[in-house]
Amino acid sequence: MVVVRTGTIGKLLPLAFVFLAVGISTALFHPFLALFLSTEVAAGPIRVTAFLIAAPLAGVVAAWLIGRLSDRRAIRRALLITAALAGCAGSVLAAFVRDYWVLLGLAVTAFALAGSLFPQTFAYARQVLQQHDPGRAAMGISSLRTVFSIAWVAGPPLAAALLQAGGFRYMFGTAAVMYLLAVLVAIVWLEPLGPVLGI
Repeated sequence: MVVVRTGTIGKLLPLAFVFLAVGISTALFHPFLALFLSTEVAAGPIRVTAFLIAAPLAGVVAAWLIGRLSDRRAIRRALLITAALAGCAGSVLAAFVRDYWVLLGLAVTAFALAGSLFPQTFAYARQVLQQHDPGRAAMGISSLRTVFSIAWVAGPPLAAALLQAGGFRYMFGTAAVMYLLAVLVAIVWLEPLGPVLGI
């Protein structure tokens, strides 16, 4: 794999792009998930409720398990790539699949794994800053939070435009592209890190 080595600021720029890509991808479909289930999948209120409960719970469990694993082993970059690939695959399938149970399976597997991108990217950024420039750690993390917030401001209006232009396939397709861009940035610009000291 090719990894471009840069200074501390250069390391935060690709991370900011990962935050932007992941933020936009999640902001595209999360606000419209209930609408998607009720209109495209024809799921009733009970199934929609079950889906909206199961999906975030699976995401919390996945993020917790992956967090424990990444703190103990030098695989955080690999986990970022894997989680983004899972989000890309899940989004591609969601663009075409309309079976409730298949989509629920995707929600508790692929999308749950993709949900770990947010905390893992923060953990990666914090580790990079602590190693290379501890004095700027707080400012760097705050800047990345701002980028993610901007993505969530831009995501829903973009999703509405995509829905009007081509429906849910356009929306999930765009989310897949954003996840794929995050994969490429992680492969090219993010360097592997060691385990967290003291864990």
